[in-house]
Amino acid sequence: MKFAAQLILIIIFSSFLASCSVLNFNFFSSKKPTPAPLEKFDPKINLSEKWIIQVGPNNVLNSGIGSFGPQVTKNRAITTSGSGVISAYDLSNGNQIWKISLDQKVLCSVGYRKVDDDELIAAISEMGELILLKSTGKVNWASKLDGIVRVPPVITNSVVVTLYADNRVVAYDLISGKRIWAVKRRVPPLILHGQSGMTLISSSKNSTKLSSDFENGLIVNMAGGRMVFLNATTGTVNWESRIAFSRGTNEVERISDLLGNPHVDNDVCTTAYQNSLVCLSLLNGEVLWRKAFNSVQPAFFSDASVIAIDSDSKLSAFRRNEKNLMWKSEKFFLRKISAPVIWQSAVWFVDGQGYLHGLSLFNGKVISRYKLKDGLLSGMIKIVQDGILIQTAGGQLVLLKKT
Repeated sequence: MKFAAQLILIIIFSSFLASCSVLNFNFFSSKKPTPAPLEKFDPKINLSEKWIIQVGPNNVLNSGIGSFGPQVTKNRAITTSGSGVISAYDLSNGNQIWKISLDQKVLCSVGYRKVDDDELIAAISEMGELILLKSTGKVNWASKLDGIVRVPPVITNSVVVTLYADNRVVAYDLISGKRIWAVKRRVPPLILHGQSGMTLISSSKNSTKLSSDFENGLIVNMAGGRMVFLNATTGTVNWESRIAFSRGTNEVERISDLLGNPHVDNDVCTTAYQNSLVCLSLLNGEVLWRKAFNSVQPAFFSDASVIAIDSDSKLSAFRRNEKNLMWKSEKFFLRKISAPVIWQSAVWFVDGQGYLHGLSLFNGKVISRYKLKDGLLSGMIKIVQDGILIQTAGGQLVLLKKT
């Protein structure tokens, strides 16, 4: 009887394994999904280096997705290395305009603004200070911070604004460095690491289209899925909108955060982590457009299109005036691709192996590819007049042009 019972169990187990085979499911397999291989394509856009220079490495694993990267203003690129070296370069030829060193490490890219005849730089030191200095290297003042800041400060004509990791927005007087105002919102128990940012409307490329009422407007993405539109000079909140709410069964799934800097045109748009793509009215914060999407990188918003990336590195392109899907690409599955940008009617991004890819904006087909010499990105890709500007974690700043 004992032998018969064992035989029955063996037959049942064998049948189970056979059924698993029929279903193409290997019960004992530990094989993980692999990144998609690169496919051959018909190149439509060829890229070459207009110039390339060394600016110093950054440990991007200790910072957020946008914490280090070039700041672009008019014909200048301002770069920051983690060691505290800050430099300005002429975008037309890559020549260095000035270079200063703080002699201490910094936590993120600097804020930059030209006020009258002075070029002002705001830096967050690893020692917990907000330092305002000139491009000559002269330090105007240093104010002790009472918390962690990992996103670049914003400089206006009267204040320097910082976004703390604990959901505080704090402004310091441009002349004295004294704290002027603070806006605080509750911080969720679990948030992303330096992912949210700020946009000063007057520095937006689309600011000329907007009313002068928005001149001092500052839009802040906050952890917890909240966007706040305030007056940078006074700290007065014009409106705030709760864009995303926590959901899911565990703490990771319940993370509610907004990614990157808000995008400003006629409206203001942002990306809610693992939640949705959203555009709101600048006048009152009312949601005008929303698309559910499992976002893990800041989406790129243009007047007509939205390009988004999900957790598997699949790209989706939507029409901004609708919710219709223009196209979807799975060609970069698990390749750990960066936040996208649009240039030359193409979508551009860098994968985890250091390849810059270009996809047709109209159908998602691969039309360009370029291998970076120095691997991972240090911050967001920037589009400038002459091409694509990239700062790498290894320390290169390269401007790629169309040939």
